[in-house]
Amino acid sequence: MKSKFILSALILSACVFQACKNTNRTSNDPDSLSTTMVDSAEMAKADSTGMHNIDTASFIQKAAIGGMMEVELGKLAQEKAKNSKVKEFGAMMVKDHTKVNEELKKLAQSSDVTLATSYPLKLKAQIEELKILTGDAFDKAYMKLMVEDHEKTIALFKNAAKSSDVNISKFAAKTLPSLEAHNKTAKGILASLK
Repeated sequence: MKSKFILSALILSACVFQACKNTNRTSNDPDSLSTTMVDSAEMAKADSTGMHNIDTASFIQKAAIGGMMEVELGKLAQEKAKNSKVKEFGAMMVKDHTKVNEELKKLAQSSDVTLATSYPLKLKAQIEELKILTGDAFDKAYMKLMVEDHEKTIALFKNAAKSSDVNISKFAAKTLPSLEAHNKTAKGILASLK
C-alpha cells in the first residue's frame, strides 16, 4: 500500500513538472497571444523572482504584433481623426513603428522566429471597433488605446531590456526612449481631448 502511494505521488509529481514545463512554451499562433504585451502575471513573476529573462520568441512575437497594430491604427488615425494633433500622432506612429518593425524583422530572422501575419482575435475586435467610430469619439478612443498600449509595451520592453539574450536587450533598451516619448505625447493629447 505504501509503495503504491509513493509510486502515485511520483507519477503525479512528474505530470505536474511536465505541465509546468509546457506552459512556458511559445506558440507562433497569433490567436494564442491574449494581448500584444506581456500579461501582469508574467511581469509579477519576473519582478518577484528577480528573473527578467523573457523568452526571445515570445518577446519578438508580442512586439511585432504590437508594432503592426501601431502602424495600421496610425494610418487609420491619419484618415479618420478630427483633431490635428491626433492625425499628427498617427503619422508619427506610422513612421516610428515602421522603422522599429523593420529592425524587429531582422532580429526575428537572426533568432529564427517566424513572425505572425495576423492579429489575435482580441486585437482584431479592437481595430474593428475603432474603424466604426468617427470624429471626437474616434479621437478619444484611439488616444486612450494608444496610452494603454504604450504602457503595456513599455513594461514588455523594460523586461526585455534585462534579458540575457544580448540582441533582445540591446534592441529593447534602444527602443524604450522612443516608446516612452510616444506615451508621454499620447497622454498629453488624450488629456487635451477631455
